[in-house]
Amino acid sequence: MPHASALFTVVYATRKNAKFGRQRYLVPIDVKGGPSYLIEFGANLTIPELAMSSETLDFGKVCVQTRKTVKIRFENQKEVPCDWSYHYKPDVAAAAAAAKEGERFQVFPQSGTLLPGQRQTVDVMFTPNSDKQFVQKLNFRCKDNPKQFVLNVKGQGIHYQVDLVPENANLGPVLPYDTSAVQCIELRNPMDQAIEVLSQDFDTQYLEEEEILKRLEHFQAAQPEPLFLPLRAPGGEFWPSLREQDERRRKAEELKEQLSKVEAELALLAKEEIALSSPGKEGEKAGEAPSG
Repeated sequence: MPHASALFTVVYATRKNAKFGRQRYLVPIDVKGGPSYLIEFGANLTIPELAMSSETLDFGKVCVQTRKTVKIRFENQKEVPCDWSYHYKPDVAAAAAAAKEGERFQVFPQSGTLLPGQRQTVDVMFTPNSDKQFVQKLNFRCKDNPKQFVLNVKGQGIHYQVDLVPENANLGPVLPYDTSAVQCIELRNPMDQAIEVLSQDFDTQYLEEEEILKRLEHFQAAQPEPLFLPLRAPGGEFWPSLREQDERRRKAEELKEQLSKVEAELALLAKEEIALSSPGKEGEKAGEAPSG
């Protein structure tokens, strides 16, 4: 009809083996009794992909029961949003060992959404539990993309070590209260880093710090989770935040105890006051009794 319009819906359906990239299609439009037109349709066929700043991470040597964190950058270089997620899947050959030892490499966060051109920093953590080398492939997935993006990680777990020379101390026969029986033992550090040596039986500072850790609210749960703190340098002080937290808690407990004592004393005084005032009231009532 004159001056009328019509709305058409154009759907672009792709094939399984279609090539990625920009596509261009020309569609002829014939007008009865008039000229012919060509309408050009364009599309950009793509799928989401995850680009990593590095495909391999080497944590080096990490002491057992400590955690080392390495940051990696994810980037979306495609024109569509990328919904990525971490998928933990141990190697088939090491599945039994992985089930027994647990997940030694961890990722945080484990999922996210990247808009086109956006970047995100992800933490990869390594916590060894034995003195050996750990090697694993971390698998990441993107929604609408069947490909798996693999990050190869490895690290060496080591124990803190100290050598005693000699390993045994034999003092021989010793008279009671004799202070002349002395034997020197040499401590040697075989590691390539400084270590701190202490006696769990005689070091009062160590015993005090252990008591502070036992009193933390974090460890009062039925099944407490590990508490990760900055690694103390050999000879370094105890974590100030934990000491302050313990002092505040102990002070609060002392104030509660003092408050309970004050409340008990007030209750006792109230009972004594009632007991003292009761005989007087009875006497007044007896004196007010009518005479015959």
